[in-house]
Amino acid sequence: MTLSSFNPAYTTQVAKTAVSTSVMTLVLLVSAFIVATGNMAFFTRLEEAYPLAQGYAPFLLSTVLVQISFLAMVLSLVCVGRFVKPVLALTLLIAAAISCIQDGFGVVIDEAVLRSVIATDKREATELFSLSMGLRMLLQGVIAATIVMLVRLRIPDFRHHLVATSGTVGIGFLVIVMCFAMFSATYISFFREHKIVRYYSNPLSALHALAGTVTAAANDMAANKSLTVIAQDVVLTDRTRPRLVVMVVGEAARARNSSVNGYERNTNPFLGKRDVFSFQHMTSCGTATAVSVPCLFSALPRRDFSVEDALVQENLLDIAQRSGVSVLWRDNNSDSKGVALRVPYQDFKHEDINPICDPECRDVGMLTDLQGFIDSSSDKDLLIVLHQMGSHGPAYYRRYPEVFEMFSPVCKDNELSACSDETIRNAYDNSIRYTDYFLDAVIKLLVANENSRDTAMVYVGDHGESLGEYGIYLHGMPYSLAPAEQTEVPLVLWFGNGFPVDRSALRIQIEKPASHDAIFATMLELLGITSNELHLQTSLVQVSD
Repeated sequence: MTLSSFNPAYTTQVAKTAVSTSVMTLVLLVSAFIVATGNMAFFTRLEEAYPLAQGYAPFLLSTVLVQISFLAMVLSLVCVGRFVKPVLALTLLIAAAISCIQDGFGVVIDEAVLRSVIATDKREATELFSLSMGLRMLLQGVIAATIVMLVRLRIPDFRHHLVATSGTVGIGFLVIVMCFAMFSATYISFFREHKIVRYYSNPLSALHALAGTVTAAANDMAANKSLTVIAQDVVLTDRTRPRLVVMVVGEAARARNSSVNGYERNTNPFLGKRDVFSFQHMTSCGTATAVSVPCLFSALPRRDFSVEDALVQENLLDIAQRSGVSVLWRDNNSDSKGVALRVPYQDFKHEDINPICDPECRDVGMLTDLQGFIDSSSDKDLLIVLHQMGSHGPAYYRRYPEVFEMFSPVCKDNELSACSDETIRNAYDNSIRYTDYFLDAVIKLLVANENSRDTAMVYVGDHGESLGEYGIYLHGMPYSLAPAEQTEVPLVLWFGNGFPVDRSALRIQIEKPASHDAIFATMLELLGITSNELHLQTSLVQVSD
């Protein structure tokens, strides 16, 4: 006899039904189903750390019980009354989506990834979808959620619900304590040495990340902060000619896949013939665009950075514009992630403004009529930011026209784990070659303006990309756990003949370790903007006026 059967009115209703179940039974069944079907990535990595062949089967079984118990405890607290079935159905759909992403790309769902998901546009989202993922989502998510919605559920009164919930939480807590007690040494080892595996726990890790994201957003809204002005004393240094600096923000670019950095494939046939300065040891501020791009333009160093703080503080573009530099942001990615809210912004992801779409709108289209903007500001210093689509995955093969397919065959499956490492690398390297072509076109534009301006190009990647190393694809891993493939990014500088930069010092500088933290000061140096109030990392370049 269940606790809910003590409700006389409800007992009468139950007698009229053929099949029914209690709330806590359904919660337990859903929890067990999710743990069993949605945690392939978690248990695969856990078994690698604690192999069955070495006698860890009892410990692995205990982790199953711990996850089921913990998830059941959480769900029992939020499954109340008429919300029971909708909450459980939504949880099944979310868990199914997470397992598809984690199993397909090896990524984990943390706050940075959630920010990226929120900022992802429809086009980017569709590239993550594949037929096999759709089928799995149907079976594991949609059908399971539909079954839950069709189940005849016995809803107890509040008193019985409270007793049942307390029992579920109590028993779950007891199971967890017993498992920890039985395998305490192994669990201590697990928590200390295999933190990355914990991030794959589905959906518990994602729920934790979601709570953190919602809390941060709520705190930011509650604070109702106005824009903080920094460096009130910024001024432009005197110079004989105006400057034109083009900053190209790359997407998912790996430094190690650039031939100008020693990569064995010729992925930079154009830059390889230019007098460029390519930094050999540059690291990013984050592993996802939603974090890295705001950080890249913020005066805050990575150790102190938060997106919430950056969005309410002046960034590089604000300071440049306030000092008298004419600023323009052109975007062929999703958007500026809040960086270009107060400067002229142009969206080049659509055919109505980007004339080079075949069918995807290409980065090189951002150069359309840029000369007209330059000519209209003949007496002003200019900062032009071009935000690339670059090597955005997983559909690397779409990031370049067919004529740039130098390396083949290429992976054309959005589920990268279904492709060989070689075909993934081929498609990715072709996208790097197209970026090389685009950067050369930028340099040609700058060369055409050398007679009237001091010109410079700065190309910097926002974050790197995993191409299957360690079973991980794409990007967005927690920074402390991220592999080097996701944090090592390119930084390539080019200067016109008249630009007053110390090239000898720069040739020494490119061999030293550097990070995104230095970009803010470097851009101010290139633009000739000075301030006594700002205390930044030393610029990577030295400019004499």
